[in-house]
Amino acid sequence: MAEAFLRHLSGGKIRVYSAGFGKKAIKPTVFEVMEESGIPLDGHYSKTVEEIHDLRPFDYAIIVCKSDENQCPGFTEFAKNHLFWDIKSPFQGRKPADLDPSEKLIHYRSLRDQVYSQVSKWLEELSDTFQ
Repeated sequence: MAEAFLRHLSGGKIRVYSAGFGKKAIKPTVFEVMEESGIPLDGHYSKTVEEIHDLRPFDYAIIVCKSDENQCPGFTEFAKNHLFWDIKSPFQGRKPADLDPSEKLIHYRSLRDQVYSQVSKWLEELSDTFQ
């Protein structure tokens, strides 16, 4: 979500590479809620940190949940700036698989909206620095 929003909201002016510590399939509901926002995830797929390792150095390493912060020192050393965005899980300890489809939509919309808000805020801060 963050990768798609950053690319879209920056008008392609920022090169964005999203990766995690393990490959996970993108949930169909994530595709659905992003489509609702007008930003389809066509072509997006889960990548690992190792897959984007050779693209460094990065200007920013943005970690989107505090639970990953302790895993990141080996990765963030390749970036000039490090940001930790504490995106809260809307599932509150529940597993998405345990929810019915309408509940999943509600929770993934909440997640999408949090990510959108954080990305928008950061891009605004960035634009203020370059004015």
